[in-house]
Amino acid sequence: MEDYYRAANGETLRPNLPALFGWIVGSPAETEAFLTRWRRTVGDLVTKNYYGRMAELAHGKGLACYYETAFGDIIYGDLLEYWKYSDAPMCEFWYPHASIDEGGCGSYDYKPIRPCASSAHIYGKRRVSAEAFTGNGIRWDEDFAKLQDVANRHFARGVTHLVFHCYTHQPSPDAMPPGNCMEGYNGTPFSRLQTWWKDMPEFTGFLTRCERLLEEGLPSQDVLWYLGDAVDHKPPEMYPFPEGFRADYLNHDVLTNRLSVKDGVFTIPEGATWKVLWVPETRFMLPATRRALNLLAAAGGRVVYGGKAELVAALSGMEKDVATEPALGDEPSEDFMWIHRKAGGIDRYFVASGTNGYRGKVTFRAKGAAVVYDPVACTRRVWTNGGVLELPPSRSAFVEFGGNSMPTTSVPNAVAATERRRELKNFTLRFAPGWGAPDEVKLETPVSWTEMPGLTREAKAYPGTVTYETTFDVAEAPDGRLPVTRLDLGRVASQAKVFVNGHLVGLLWCAPYACDMTPFVTRGTNHLRIEVTNTWRNRVIYDLGQPEAARKTWIVN
Repeated sequence: MEDYYRAANGETLRPNLPALFGWIVGSPAETEAFLTRWRRTVGDLVTKNYYGRMAELAHGKGLACYYETAFGDIIYGDLLEYWKYSDAPMCEFWYPHASIDEGGCGSYDYKPIRPCASSAHIYGKRRVSAEAFTGNGIRWDEDFAKLQDVANRHFARGVTHLVFHCYTHQPSPDAMPPGNCMEGYNGTPFSRLQTWWKDMPEFTGFLTRCERLLEEGLPSQDVLWYLGDAVDHKPPEMYPFPEGFRADYLNHDVLTNRLSVKDGVFTIPEGATWKVLWVPETRFMLPATRRALNLLAAAGGRVVYGGKAELVAALSGMEKDVATEPALGDEPSEDFMWIHRKAGGIDRYFVASGTNGYRGKVTFRAKGAAVVYDPVACTRRVWTNGGVLELPPSRSAFVEFGGNSMPTTSVPNAVAATERRRELKNFTLRFAPGWGAPDEVKLETPVSWTEMPGLTREAKAYPGTVTYETTFDVAEAPDGRLPVTRLDLGRVASQAKVFVNGHLVGLLWCAPYACDMTPFVTRGTNHLRIEVTNTWRNRVIYDLGQPEAARKTWIVN
């Protein structure tokens, strides 16, 4: 170690060793300077001899490397550089999401996302992977809508590829539901014994469509945020950055080895660009850093020194990438989240709402005709930039300018100006046997079986799928055409698969729980079947109150 330290710093290590155990050597300033050199040396050794060497060995065997968050989390060193050896920089996020004020597991600051995404951007990596939905206490009410909310939040922060934590292997064909879980804490239970497992392709299809679009082209961020040369923790994930702009972190390695200026903007060999390089005040900088910054400024790059006020002043003459009305302010918003990428001549924005939903005017910097793509329904619609953009709770969309590359199954026309609403009645409900529920129940109007009068407590705890069936009549219009026929279920817990006349209309698993049945209806009487699936939660709670011999569900940790 003495040889490594001497080669890196041009001085001997031994006289300063007491500083590693808390002693002052020389003066406090001299001690801190030594500790900075020591931490940088250790970080560089780990970066090159572990991450770099691992990548070399893996690539020699035709393998790829995915490195998760380490520096600034459990190791001191450069927060970004080790990811250059990763084929896909990787971070992690937890489920359920914790609000900005809660903190702890599931909060934005618990595990860093922005360093990983920034590292991918400045090192020209296409993919930002994430260990996804790491469990923060299994509640057995996990469903697609709740998981979608958390996925959207992290797509908007730069993640492009999800690695589930975890798929739980169920080895026994006779395993009792809901089956195995990771100690009830560590992983969201993706398992073949889940009530909603049969519909997993709908959820993974949504994720895949988002991932495909988020990995196309290059990131479009305005600011490079220099982290400085001290060995430090990451900045707060929820730093109140100037509204309407986005930033990537920058480190010494990319600053001195990969960054250049072309036509007044900062760029890297892969083509990504940034307009401003911000060096916050009080950042420790090496002489080599100052020389690199001076050269970039001399080449026409806009280098801004100082605090947030100086950064705001530098951005004041620039059009915001995304502007909302009413304005969201500099504080991070959980109501409207976004990220911007460019693919060829296309500007593509991923936008997402939180659990409150979003409705407001939005103006994007990109110009031209705009199309809004819904990655759940796979539908596109024309939209006017600067107009009102509405997102249901926990939903997302892609707003695209200058292209028509988004996957789609239909381009719906405007709904008829006049609508006649009616409530469907006289439903027959059918339950699967073995769960203490009646085979069949008649209802005038549909309600949740947890609220049906006359059912036993065990029947109300029924887990799985219940079929609701009824009929409805459709009459032709005077011109001989059938009317637009939509089904609106209001709210579903947790998902509903809709069939009309034996044809699958679709799976409704997030708000709004509505669908267009027009292609499947016929003149006269139509048959409607809705397969409603809930989670294991009610049954697990019920069984926990029963003697072991009477239980029908088992959770194996």
